[in-house]
Amino acid sequence: MELLLDYNCIYFVQVFLIALFFCLYLLVIIQKNTIEIYYIIGYWFFVLLCSLGNVLLYSLSLKLLHIQLYATLIIVGIFPLFFYKIIIKPLNILLYAMKEVSKGNSKVTIPATTDEISLATQTLNQVKNDLENYISEKSKTETIMEIAKNIQTSLLPSDLDVFGYEIVAYSKPADDVGGDYYDIIDEKGKKYAVIGDVCGHGLAAGLIMIMAQTLIHSCLQSGITDLTEILIRVNQTLLSNIERLQEDKYMTLTLFRFEENGKIIHSGAHQDILVYRNRTKKVEAIKTYGCWLGILDDISDLVRNNELLLEGDDMMLLFTDGIIEAIDENQNRYEKNRLIKLLEENGEFQPEFVKQKIIESLNDYTIEDDITLMVFKKMSILKETRSM
Repeated sequence: MELLLDYNCIYFVQVFLIALFFCLYLLVIIQKNTIEIYYIIGYWFFVLLCSLGNVLLYSLSLKLLHIQLYATLIIVGIFPLFFYKIIIKPLNILLYAMKEVSKGNSKVTIPATTDEISLATQTLNQVKNDLENYISEKSKTETIMEIAKNIQTSLLPSDLDVFGYEIVAYSKPADDVGGDYYDIIDEKGKKYAVIGDVCGHGLAAGLIMIMAQTLIHSCLQSGITDLTEILIRVNQTLLSNIERLQEDKYMTLTLFRFEENGKIIHSGAHQDILVYRNRTKKVEAIKTYGCWLGILDDISDLVRNNELLLEGDDMMLLFTDGIIEAIDENQNRYEKNRLIKLLEENGEFQPEFVKQKIIESLNDYTIEDDITLMVFKKMSILKETRSM
């Protein structure tokens, strides 16, 4: 009876120590994650088994107890190493790899493993490979976008010079590459202006914008001066190319040809032409007629030449819909009427001043599309004479 009591006391003391070292194990494993702690836990775990054996076998011979103790010590030496090599170490490697991949490091090495951990390892390897492919494709896309951006920027007019006019322009794409197009062209002694907008923005819109620019220049260089004829030819080729690109795109575009004494011929459908009349201090919104390019095979019956006249100190504003479709914090659009009001308030000033006023007025708006504007001010006769 006393022997049983002694064994029970030893058992409960050992259980208490096991619980104490188990708490220590949890604390250390979280903070340090070292192999030594597993030996400690393995040792005390099997001490518990030894204690249970002592209770169950207290009536047997001392030799049997010694055999049990030696077997326990051998297992204690093997179990932690097995546990660490098979489970803990692969998990540590996997957790490290997951942390590196989450940082965007696709070069981290993830060694192959077996058993249940292998599935997680395979999944992480797939994620790593997908990340590498994504980075590679992203790099290629960024390179293409950079090339397209440089090409598009190089095609913008460097000389905004039309005799008898002061001209400024501003364009800002929503992406690296935009679908807005503006131009001043000098061909065979004639001056032309262009403003256009490919629906949407991005690389596809930018490519279509470059096509339109190239086609217009090609027509003018070949001697075609009639604006409607240029639009018809541009539309035919543009439609064919858009279909090849398999893009659902179209383009609004208005062409202008400057004549003498403030006369301007224009053709093609785009936004209204806003003209500030210096005599009345009011803005006239002139409709543009025609058809969107890239929609129909033949637009010959839909386009026509129109003309407007600018007098001294009159101002003409051309713009794309990215401006009037900008949205404020209350989800209200900028709208054309605000642009008209701003032009009426500032039309007597220089084009650069008006341009800056328009840009500043957009500061409180969210712009989700490309924006472009061109401001033309007809010089008075006195200013024209001085500029000659």
